[in-house]
Amino acid sequence: MSSPDSMTSRLGRLLSAPPISIELLPGDRSDWAASTPPEHAPFLFIERNLGIPQKLVYRIYIEAGLLLNHLRPRLRALQRNLLLPLEENVIRELHDMSAILLVVNPAHHTALNARKTLILGGHLSPTIELGFTNALLTLRDGSKQSTLWHHRRWLLRRIHQSTLSPSPSTDGVSTPRRVQGDADDTLVHYLIPADALQAELDVTARACELYERNYHAWAHRAVLLSYIVSLPSSSSSTLMAEERRWTRAWLARHVADYSAAQYACQLEAALPRSAMATPNIALAHVGEDEGSAASHALSLVRSYPTHETLWLYLRGALSGSPSSPRSPARLYAEHALAEKDAWTHAVRFLAWVLWQEGAIKASAKVVRRITMVAEHEESEVSGITAVSSSEAIVAIIQSSISSPELGE
Repeated sequence: MSSPDSMTSRLGRLLSAPPISIELLPGDRSDWAASTPPEHAPFLFIERNLGIPQKLVYRIYIEAGLLLNHLRPRLRALQRNLLLPLEENVIRELHDMSAILLVVNPAHHTALNARKTLILGGHLSPTIELGFTNALLTLRDGSKQSTLWHHRRWLLRRIHQSTLSPSPSTDGVSTPRRVQGDADDTLVHYLIPADALQAELDVTARACELYERNYHAWAHRAVLLSYIVSLPSSSSSTLMAEERRWTRAWLARHVADYSAAQYACQLEAALPRSAMATPNIALAHVGEDEGSAASHALSLVRSYPTHETLWLYLRGALSGSPSSPRSPARLYAEHALAEKDAWTHAVRFLAWVLWQEGAIKASAKVVRRITMVAEHEESEVSGITAVSSSEAIVAIIQSSISSPELGE
């Protein structure tokens, strides 16, 4: 067991607060001695923001791992019998050592499972644990960990009441049980207050700023989107409209965030489902009319034609509603063929349009030929250097990929 005055125990107590944010500071304890209040030395703890010297925490990590390994028999016994009484010092050690391990490795499965066991046994509040995950998600490495986001949803299912009937007890004893929804990792059928829902949306936004193109943070937001769609019409319509505005503003500021573009397409696909649930409220549908996803995507492509993410966003926005031969999207793509930096993306987009229209079939040979055209491999695509108009280039793409020698 660690001494109450050891650095390991001191850090564990600071993490149990929990802090608002955590930052690993470059250097060792000596580099921060002058800035550290004596009551928290060698750590910085100011207004619940915790700073930990990086070299020091790596040494503490090793000690915490050894201590947690020493406590494994007690942890396994608790997992077998959640009603097993534990000494206060054992609970504190399990709590503190697992927290320290997660600061250095936010995807530490053993540490997360130990904390789940403490929660199920009634030794740790899930609300406090949610606050601790807030702090872990302020770490750049923590914000990108799928395991940590999954742990957060696990906590939400224990904090908030389920609308489903509980499973009947077979022995008459009230014991912790698996919450409905754990298997498919959903928040649907839970009563999440508006402020808690907004807090989750804010956490994902902060994580996406901290780690660019943060797939797992956007995946967490997609789970929240499914929850919003499941709400009664009076709540979901307003939230969906606000979420659409926020997502579009985000994409305009982060034009290379392909995870955000994917989420934007998921959001647009969810709008018709929300509209069916809210027949008295008009929600914009996918299409190319003013305010649609396609018009928004096209405006971004026009502003930033060299970003592949935005061309893929435009494809997603048009999926299910293929553009007509002279649609604004296709016209712009033909125009973009004259721009050297946008050529590759424009060629691939036009090939996708032709595939949507049924003019070509996807095959390995067809894809190779499209790639040759898109990558300017003139020696492989005869006549491409002699073409001067966008329409003629489109014709070459169509004719070359439909030639007999490229048949399936």
